[in-house]
Amino acid sequence: MLSKIIKLKGAISNPNYKKTLVLIFISVKKYTLYKPINKNLTILAIITLYNEKDIILQNIKYLINQGIHVRIIDNWSTDGSYKKIKLLEKKKVGLSVERFPKYKPTKYYQWKKLLKRVETISKKYKYDWYIHYDSNEFRESPWLGISLLNEIKFVDSLGFNALDFTVLNYRFRKSTCKFSSKYEPLNYFKYCEFGSHTGHFI
Repeated sequence: MLSKIIKLKGAISNPNYKKTLVLIFISVKKYTLYKPINKNLTILAIITLYNEKDIILQNIKYLINQGIHVRIIDNWSTDGSYKKIKLLEKKKVGLSVERFPKYKPTKYYQWKKLLKRVETISKKYKYDWYIHYDSNEFRESPWLGISLLNEIKFVDSLGFNALDFTVLNYRFRKSTCKFSSKYEPLNYFKYCEFGSHTGHFI
């Protein structure tokens, strides 16, 4: 059994406020007992992007260090995000970027067409797994010290073809409102809460 203690702050004027959250993970038979898998598995994270210069480079580097390739679909960012990624593309194997639509921006945000582009990319390239990835999220293996690539290799070896994740939201506080691209998000943000969307618990 592994338990993780996360200290929470806020609403401390309420005497009934719970300041400590205990997360308990119980290993159940073979499905949570990790073992290394010697298999070549390719994974592509597809990120739709608009104006995320403060966090996107850290996210790309994190994913590549985890063994995951990255495809950026930039929806004509105006904050310099695209230029930064193009420069990084020359240095990082496994990173590619495009603008969508190809020739010019649209007047309105076209989420359905962006998702269609994600679908097209997943059909075009020959990867074993695809992750629809947000520009401001960081996904981790549930096993300490195990990369996202090796986690998915293990899950794949058990015959699964889909993954779900527990969502922890790290919100801005007075102490973290000066976040910028010079900070590492996983070290900068200290306090979190569970996601509240119904789909996070299915």
